[in-house]
Amino acid sequence: MNKKGWTLVGELIAFLIAVILLIYAIYALNRLGLVRDMDEAIPGVKPSLIISGKHVNYETVENNLIEATKKYVKDKYDNKFDSEVVIVRVSQLVKNGYISTIRDNKNKTCSGYVRVYNNGIDNTYSPYLRCSQYVSNGYEEEYDW
Repeated sequence: MNKKGWTLVGELIAFLIAVILLIYAIYALNRLGLVRDMDEAIPGVKPSLIISGKHVNYETVENNLIEATKKYVKDKYDNKFDSEVVIVRVSQLVKNGYISTIRDNKNKTCSGYVRVYNNGIDNTYSPYLRCSQYVSNGYEEEYDW
């Protein structure tokens, strides 16, 4: 510093250092998943999955989970089970060939489960999906592993 204050070169260097630190901080926060993507910030625009080159919304994937779980419950339990609720995980459906691995548009694997309620007459299916940009309402992590 001279007697009159900062020189122009000194101010530019300080500004450049601040910008570099800001870029590094945003990058680090994004890697931790703490910075949202731009498509999430636009009201009314929901993130989507890319399956076989097509954009598919999450509700469609949840409906596909229900259909796969219906087949799984029919094959494994013959639509009858002793408990009131059965949890069928996405990993079980993938492992047994009922669905393929679900990936979001960032190519990250999605997880989830379908809760099957047995009321004695009929089964009710409630899907719950977790991806990097989406989590179903009512999702509970304790059922998904």
